[in-house]
Amino acid sequence: MVNLDSYRWQKTTCVDREYPLFELLDSEIAILDIGFSDEGDLEIGFNSHVGGKVVEWTRFLKLLGEGKELAERDKNQDMLSGIKTRIKTQTRKI
Repeated sequence: MVNLDSYRWQKTTCVDREYPLFELLDSEIAILDIGFSDEGDLEIGFNSHVGGKVVEWTRFLKLLGEGKELAERDKNQDMLSGIKTRIKTQTRKI
């Protein structure tokens, strides 16, 4: 069973996506990616080279919760940034 004691999250970007992905790294090996699609759906992708890893269910749910929280925080920050930009632009036009 994998412990994932030395895990960390890393934000990744892709020019084809509206929202970034967050990679779960275990000893610098990407285990999975989590993030929102352009339509706003939460997506989780498992990396194929980590087959055979077993994680306790409650630990797995905690990790997914952490990843989801990071993705939501980034998505909300991005939306707020867009709103502030639109307000600033509208204020200048008036």
